[in-house]
Amino acid sequence: MPDSDWVENLTSYIRGLIDSRVTHVRLWLDSNLKRFQTGHATVEDLRRQFDNMVIEMRTNVQLCNALCTSCHLLCVRSRQHEGEHTCQTAHNCVHGCRFCENDEAKPCGTPYVVISLVIFVS
Repeated sequence: MPDSDWVENLTSYIRGLIDSRVTHVRLWLDSNLKRFQTGHATVEDLRRQFDNMVIEMRTNVQLCNALCTSCHLLCVRSRQHEGEHTCQTAHNCVHGCRFCENDEAKPCGTPYVVISLVIFVS
């Protein structure tokens, strides 16, 4: 699977987890706040705080997507991380292609390995 597809699947999975949690908490809030007066300032402030927290949570789980400093795969650290970009892999090619079969394993994300996979798969 191309790295970009894997990262997109990971992003979708994380987004789904967040959506599920937000829905659960929103239902809990609605259930527990329905006995209070509609438009009450404290209740509205709580809802605004919750909405702000949801925005902050979604921002904090976005992936960096820059290129790893050791290879050509995408960085999977937080978008706001400090330090080097990393793909969090062992940096060994996992593809059985003609570029790696006779030599020692190439680093993951090596451009000619990725290109050859696209050509042979297509």
